Amino acid sequence: MAAEFGGRLLAAGVQLPGTTDGRVVLESVQLKWQDVPLAERFERVLGAPVLLINDVDAEAIAEAGMEESPSGYRLFIHLGGGVGAAVTLDGELAPGPRDRAGEIGHVQVVFGEAARACRCGQRGCLESAAALGAMLGEEFSDAMDASEIRALAAQADEEQLDEGARALARAVKLISALLDPIEVVIGGPATELGPRFLDRVREETEYPARGTAQVPVRYADPRASLAAGAAQAALTGALGVRWNPEQLRAASPANP
Repeated sequence: MAAEFGGRLLAAGVQLPGTTDGRVVLESVQLKWQDVPLAERFERVLGAPVLLINDVDAEAIAEAGMEESPSGYRLFIHLGGGVGAAVTLDGELAPGPRDRAGEIGHVQVVFGEAARACRCGQRGCLESAAALGAMLGEEFSDAMDASEIRALAAQADEEQLDEGARALARAVKLISALLDPIEVVIGGPATELGPRFLDRVREETEYPARGTAQVPVRYADPRASLAAGAAQAALTGALGVRWNPEQLRAASPANP
């Protein structure tokens, strides 16, 4: 890469689905990996420090970096083929002591007859209702581009979308009661679901539990990319360097 762009490779960030401590892939259901020392393998090839980062964590870092001086807790939720989340505090990732914060996809939020079977073996998981496959149908794939997702959403069953919004809102209200985030950001392919889905989530979170406040909910900034978030994490980890919002946007590939 350095040879191609005429510079010296200082650090590299590798984003992936699953949990990681930055050096080792602790577990990735999608990749079927466990305890894989991936960073070391990349470093032998690249000759530079490599940081592994969960893909949703990378999205959350990029989103927080869109502000000059981010403050407070921010909850980022990725909706795609699966469901994941990440929390940032004052712009810094808060991964938890075991690097597993944000693994909310298989928390049960739907009960009774409405609880659908999940691929994990449980029933009523957030993913079984709010993942895009659950809301848009089996035709959905993470490989789809934005226009394909919009077309699929236009003909989707509105009740399925509403069910997904209700399930997501339950999770948002529970997490918000604990963290009191300044906002909740929905990212991933779900940003192509349009204003109706976002409005439904907002409606479902409109009446918070007594003693708590309603949290603002919005879609992710389209200028913030997963790749830029992974690069930012690597630069911060290896060199203590933080891009400003303009630099972060410049590092983001053009959206389709």
